[in-house]
Parts: sequence; structure tokens; C-alpha cells
Amino acid sequence: MPSVIGLLEQREARAREELESWREVLSQTQEEVAAATERAERARVAREKLVQALAEEGAGCVFVAALTGEADPFSERLSAGERHEFESWRGV
Repeated sequence: MPSVIGLLEQREARAREELESWREVLSQTQEEVAAATERAERARVAREKLVQALAEEGAGCVFVAALTGEADPFSERLSAGERHEFESWRGV
């Protein structure tokens, strides 16, 4: 019959193995979070550069407003004035 001390030593060894396994999972997850954070930051910087480039050209002011969330391109405020009616180019 195994001793109580022997059983507790086996239990501790299994617990340490499980702990090490979870630490590996945690480490991998932290690496993935860091990579995702870096991708998000690069995307934010790229968007800001695009918005700035469009704003500097002046022609893209409506696009800049839509990209930054300052305006809805389909709102009445932006599309006020004459409404465009679709005309078929096929002459149908």
C-alpha cells in the first residue's frame, strides 16, 4: 500500500506538470495578444496617414469626414440640395 507521503508527492508532481503546461499556454497567448496589438496599431497609423493625405489634397474632404466618423456620407446634411435620380445608360 502506497504511503500518504508518496501519494502527495505524485499529486504535487502532476500539479507542477499541469502548471507548467498552463504557463506555456499563457506565454503563447501573450505573444498572440502582442502581435494583434501591433497589427491594430499599424492599421490605426495607416488609417490616420490616409485621412491626412486625403485632407491635404482637399478633394477628399467628404471621404475624410466619412472615414473619421465626423459625417455620414448618406446623411441629408451632406447630400442636401438636388437629389440625383438614377437614369439608365442603356436607354431602357
